[in-house]
Amino acid sequence: MAALGVLFYHYTSNYQRLFGHQGPLRFSLHWGALGVQLFFIISGFVIFLTLEKTRRPLDFIRSRFARLFPIYWTAILLTFAVLTLFPLPGRHVSLARAAANLTMCQELVGVGHIDPVYWTLQLELCFYVIMLALFSAGRLPKVEWYLLALVALSEIKARWLPDSAPLLAHHPALASAVGKLSVVLVLDHIHVFLIGIMLYRITKQPRTWHFVVIAICLAHSLMHEPTLDFVVTVVFTFLVFAAARGLLRPLENPVLVFLGLVSYSLYLTHQNIGYVVIRAAEARGVSSNFAILLATIAALAIATTLTFCIERPALKFLRPRRPEPIKGGYPRHPFSPLSVPG
Repeated sequence: MAALGVLFYHYTSNYQRLFGHQGPLRFSLHWGALGVQLFFIISGFVIFLTLEKTRRPLDFIRSRFARLFPIYWTAILLTFAVLTLFPLPGRHVSLARAAANLTMCQELVGVGHIDPVYWTLQLELCFYVIMLALFSAGRLPKVEWYLLALVALSEIKARWLPDSAPLLAHHPALASAVGKLSVVLVLDHIHVFLIGIMLYRITKQPRTWHFVVIAICLAHSLMHEPTLDFVVTVVFTFLVFAAARGLLRPLENPVLVFLGLVSYSLYLTHQNIGYVVIRAAEARGVSSNFAILLATIAALAIATTLTFCIERPALKFLRPRRPEPIKGGYPRHPFSPLSVPG
């Protein structure tokens, strides 16, 4: 649902802003961009779940590499090929940019994205590194204290070193360093990841402190984000909590489960390729609404193909083997590291 929200935001509101649709739209999903907030909450939930079941740091590294990079590299090659054959205004690509994008850290070295949606993957990767460091140091049981320190650092940055601060305006090198440090420490979004971690801990053994930490994170969101962003974050918090408590079983229908399965591939490939489809369709006289439908169908077809031809085989081949289940099997959990974007 979050991935579809992002998709329809790009195909309606964002496409209109960038290129302009040829005709009126039946709907415009401007708030769909906030679906990434749900991705971050789920990532916090699932990564902590994964680390609790991980024996060695290397197992976690292999698992995350298998989950993220094979399909990501495929998405880069596919998007590069499409934009080379069918260029988009203002979105030119080059081999050098594509090569830098393979690292998933291209923004840190001043290189643009092949597809703008990749900005979230860089943040996810930095969050994984932070969590891996805490896991390796044996600090996972006290994770909230370390991440609350980052929330406090984010508060300090927002109050004394905002992007518009005169000090940063007159010192570009300092502004660049602060910006890169913010990305590496995930300062602008660490509170959302922490909400996900606390929601997972509540499902295991709830403590009053867990709810206090969530309240602190929501207060931080209220002070520094637009009202709509804050409201959506609150809604997503309750949504994930309800799902973890087994209160959203009606959503577990085959269609949504399938869309969840292909959501990572869908997220990676839908934007620029979809824009190419919409522009080509509208140039041939197709109505804007039908062009969006065609782009959505194309995006789902590409995502399905990549999921079953690249992502799933890569997971099976690269991921470390899991230990044999305990007698009676592991308890079923509403979130599986194999089936969510995190």
